Amino acid sequence: MERPIYRSNYRFLRFTRHGTHYTDARSIVHPHYFGYMRRGRVRLVCDSRTVEVEEGELFYIPVDCHYQSFWSGEPEICFDSLGFDHFLQGEERYPLQKIAMSPAVKERFFALTDHDMTVNYETLGRFFLFLSAVLLHMETRSVSRARQTVDRALTYMESAERFSAAALARHCRVSESGLFAAFRAEEGCTPLAAWHKKQATRAELLLRTTDLPIEEIADRLGYCSATYFRSVLRRETGRSPREIRRDGTI
Repeated sequence: MERPIYRSNYRFLRFTRHGTHYTDARSIVHPHYFGYMRRGRVRLVCDSRTVEVEEGELFYIPVDCHYQSFWSGEPEICFDSLGFDHFLQGEERYPLQKIAMSPAVKERFFALTDHDMTVNYETLGRFFLFLSAVLLHMETRSVSRARQTVDRALTYMESAERFSAAALARHCRVSESGLFAAFRAEEGCTPLAAWHKKQATRAELLLRTTDLPIEEIADRLGYCSATYFRSVLRRETGRSPREIRRDGTI
């Protein structure tokens, strides 16, 4: 008898890791996830928001969200992950978020995760009971034209080597004034400020994971000088390259 196809659409797992852990999921195609921190903590960073999750908290990562995760915990990190490809009622839009656990959500979540999580008819039934409860507490989002423009621009920035407002506007099929208006409405900043923020995240990762000289990192990220790079990093993170490298964490 062939394995039921639903097994490939749902992944219910528990992960345990020691020490700190970093995941770069900015270029990975992944399903929807609900996660629950049993031990440790995680910082989830995407284009539009950062979510800090502590022990005992529930979170959600939307399908194909371009995010990074920074995990830490002593003596270990332990979390449950409920992955699934589709909502039954359609492709609703829910942003990356932390979710308050009502009594009904807790009861139905632990009814699934405190038992064998092998995907079968019984566990799927428990999962959909949990889903029906948790959706009542989740933040939804409507995607305006401005938000679509900003999301397209932020995705383009991921692979861009230099900042150019003109090139960014052409990619988004809007005028430069339209691009700036979208960023002011959705992000509260200019496209250049969003670019610097994204570059600061890249810089922190390079400083934490490599021994590259500051000058080389500045050049790789498209800054005209190491001095300017240092000033941007200080403004965005409150730390110097030396402090970030010394701390060893982001």
